[in-house]
Amino acid sequence: MDSSAIERFSGPPLAERAWVSEQARLCVVRPGTEDLETLVQRDVRGKGDAALVWDAWRRPDGRWTVVAAIGDDSPVSTWLYDPRSRSIQPDDAASHRLASEDVVVPLRSSTSTVSLPREEPPQSAPVVDKTAEPDETETSATNAISDTDAPSQDTESSEPTPVPSEATRAKSRKGRRASVPRWDEILFGAGQSDA
Repeated sequence: MDSSAIERFSGPPLAERAWVSEQARLCVVRPGTEDLETLVQRDVRGKGDAALVWDAWRRPDGRWTVVAAIGDDSPVSTWLYDPRSRSIQPDDAASHRLASEDVVVPLRSSTSTVSLPREEPPQSAPVVDKTAEPDETETSATNAISDTDAPSQDTESSEPTPVPSEATRAKSRKGRRASVPRWDEILFGAGQSDA
């Protein structure tokens, strides 16, 4: 078969390979923080003037092999790209070396500022002037309150405190939450006054 007859169908597969290699270059290589393209560009910076060429092809397991090469030379590094999880993994010794280089992640950069919560200063109590004379109305009101609030010895007895009735408890409950009818009230139509 003539190769020109096959080459006219090569457009979509080549476009897919270029698109997949572009997607793989955007993935961050773990455990670092750099994407694949930045990592490989930094590695080949002094190795020659030829442009870095990327290619990709599908593997039988559904993942893609992504290759970075300088010009037509042998590959610089080979990677495995999984488009479903958008993850990239090293596939050869060179890519393992790049992925396992010591990555220094600063704990705090000089440009970022972290604001720690400050302790509030203790609030000082209001100052009371003890030398000032108290008002007559204040002292008489204080004495009246203390006289009525203080339990007298005569009123204390062994009588038990009265238990509030059901109607009193129902009134106090009504203020707290909405009344929900019981199931038999819904089923038979009985109101609360019928119960």
